[in-house]
Amino acid sequence: YSAPVKKFDRHGYKERERYLALTKSAVYLLDAKDCKIKHRLTFNDITGITVTNSQDNLIVVRIPEDDKKDKGDLILECRNLIEALTWIVDTCNKRDIIRFESATS
Repeated sequence: YSAPVKKFDRHGYKERERYLALTKSAVYLLDAKDCKIKHRLTFNDITGITVTNSQDNLIVVRIPEDDKKDKGDLILECRNLIEALTWIVDTCNKRDIIRFESATS
């Protein structure tokens, strides 16, 4: 599965065009211009995925504190949010990986 997404930087929230790509073992974020791998996370590296109850199409991919170093969790905007979440849950076989948060919290 693959889909265009926007990744937001932690500092300044600058948008960066990326492609989200799923394989049987990992999630990849590729640069939209040259398709270079920017992030690779195995499904074991992902501690959770947070989405809001609003229509903002935002996904926060949670990673362990040890793996964050200077990067931190991934903040993504995905136009096909439900489709992407369905593929992630089905591929990683972790039904409880998604957490819903109130947009006002």
